[in-house]
Amino acid sequence: MSTPDILIAGLGPAGLALAAACSRRGLAVRTVEAHPGRTWSATYGMWHHQWERACAAFPELSGVPFSTTPRPRLIAPRRSGASPQFGLIAADYVVVDTAALQCALAAVCPPRMTSEEVLATADLGALAAQGTRVIDCRGAVPPDLRADPAAAACQTAYGVVLPAQHAREYLPGGAGCLMDWRTDAFGSPAKPSFLYAVNLPGDRMLLEETDLVGAPALTIARLRERLHQRLGWASPEPGTAGRAEGFADPDEIERSRGVLATEKVRFPVLPAVRPAGLETFGTAGTAGHPATGYSVGEILRSAESAADALAAGRPIPASTGVGTQALHRLGLRALLALEGPALQEMFAGFAALDMWRQHAFLDRSSKALPTGMAMTSQWWNTTNATRAAVARAALLGR
Repeated sequence: MSTPDILIAGLGPAGLALAAACSRRGLAVRTVEAHPGRTWSATYGMWHHQWERACAAFPELSGVPFSTTPRPRLIAPRRSGASPQFGLIAADYVVVDTAALQCALAAVCPPRMTSEEVLATADLGALAAQGTRVIDCRGAVPPDLRADPAAAACQTAYGVVLPAQHAREYLPGGAGCLMDWRTDAFGSPAKPSFLYAVNLPGDRMLLEETDLVGAPALTIARLRERLHQRLGWASPEPGTAGRAEGFADPDEIERSRGVLATEKVRFPVLPAVRPAGLETFGTAGTAGHPATGYSVGEILRSAESAADALAAGRPIPASTGVGTQALHRLGLRALLALEGPALQEMFAGFAALDMWRQHAFLDRSSKALPTGMAMTSQWWNTTNATRAAVARAALLGR
């Protein structure tokens, strides 16, 4: 095989989107992937304007099925004991058909570009040092870098997929939500989690209990237990098999409730350090939002500019500036240190923001000034006790 212009490691959304964009520019691309035939199975969501931009960049995506949750709600308790803050996110939320997204991007790429191969980070760094243009797209923390301190901060979740009509019975007003931080079903834990409930293609709905970020994060088993408690699934439906004493087997509970599929999520929110000279893209680079975990919309948006830079022999541009990166990491530091009521009320503060400040914080590519204004307004929308806790957490990490 002739020497490629670009060697891409990893064929998740970042690697495949970058390979497709580079192929359209006539670059010779070779990719290496440990499991090249694996179909993506994660749930990929983004804001509607991000999906529109992705379809403009990749017209092949226009036929990919997707489902929209119009202006999802955000519900969070107030520390003062007042009624929970109810807010609407000022944008529609899109979840795409993951397998169709993968097929659409793969169709842009040349056949036989992929080798079934595992290259360690050190090997990729050695190739880069020898002059090969190597782009690491293997995610924030690939398996051989799990000892890196970045691997400690993770987002975890456990979800069930139900027919949409059935799922809406568990949601007030039958409407989806980005975050419901109320924890009445399982007390007032020091480490709260939230319900994420969004529409999926095929008239289905995902109900998922999520730990936004933790070091360590809540376990999948604990989140599964909390989700069952939140939904009132302490035991199977009457007349179905179950254990005679205590809690029923969780698998039996889910079968009896008509669960179509389940999802287990665990991913680091910060990228591990790579060798000097090894370029990165996607969550291996700067596309991942460390304070929310969102990345796919930004990956699809920035793949074109990354490919332009590679074609011109320039470094891949960062998704956002140094100032915004610093602010997002400051927010992450606060999230890792906050507990219980203060963490919940921070999101009550976010629910009270206007649409411009919401967009400024949620969009990874926002400039530092609007991002800082949004974070300051969110902080100001809380009580004095929470402001003090957030300031202490952000500045001192405790």
